[in-house]
Amino acid sequence: MVVLDTTARTAVDAAKSIGVHVG
Repeated sequence: MVVLDTTARTAVDAAKSIGVHVG
C-alpha cells in the first residue's frame, strides 16, 4: 500500500508540474 501511495503522489506531482509548465 505504501508503494502505491508513493506512486500515486508522484503521478499527481508530475501531473501538477506538467500542468504548470504547459499552462
